[in-house]
Amino acid sequence: MKKSIIYLAMAAMALSAGKVSAEEGKVTFGLEVAPAVTWLTMSDHPEIEEDGAKMKFNGGLVVYFNYGDENKYSVFTGLNYNSYGGFLEGNLAAAVANGNANALYQKSLFAPNKERLKYNFGEFEIPVGVRLRTGSFGNWRFAAHLNLGLAVTVHGNASMKDYGDYQLDDYSRKTYSYSPMRLRGTYGLALGAEYDLDAVVLTGKVRYKGSMSNMYFYKDGMFNPSATLNLQDKEDKTYSENVTFLPHILELAIGVLF
Repeated sequence: MKKSIIYLAMAAMALSAGKVSAEEGKVTFGLEVAPAVTWLTMSDHPEIEEDGAKMKFNGGLVVYFNYGDENKYSVFTGLNYNSYGGFLEGNLAAAVANGNANALYQKSLFAPNKERLKYNFGEFEIPVGVRLRTGSFGNWRFAAHLNLGLAVTVHGNASMKDYGDYQLDDYSRKTYSYSPMRLRGTYGLALGAEYDLDAVVLTGKVRYKGSMSNMYFYKDGMFNPSATLNLQDKEDKTYSENVTFLPHILELAIGVLF
């Protein structure tokens, strides 16, 4: 419901702004929707590894300030809503081998040695970048985009599932809202095409969004992050090292320019 309200508000802003841009000629406004595949990667960790991607749906409002012959050069900004996440898998046997006293699930013929967590995030991102376009080929143009950005995380959570037919602990199937880092640096790269319909321009591009900042959940503040795969409210953590990771997003962005 919240996402629908956000997208409707962005659409209204784009439509009203488009009437002004048609008169000015050098400023164009657009609206994009973007089905996405997202995943997490992490630096070398003795007990945890990446374990799968998630499908998401993103969108945003974009503003182009155009320059040069046929508006081939543009500076752009806007507002994006990014939802992303992924799966991480922890190896309890490795935790035992590394001397962690809290590794704690009694090993038996019936107890699995791994736990799998699903992470979900949502953020608002303000990008600032450049667009380079070719000349026209009939109604077609082709474009490349490069940008940096600042993102504000508005929600984040992690949940654990069962492995096999046995629960790992009494917090299986529950969701815990550890606070994620609120600000992160981003960058984006995109290649796409535009089709001119006179009144509007249809756009499509493949876009990769990366991160320049580690993401992690923390319980005791920014400077004392907790190892998070355990998700238990305990002094001792299942894993001996803090968990940090980088989020990634690959989108098919479809839009319209006014």
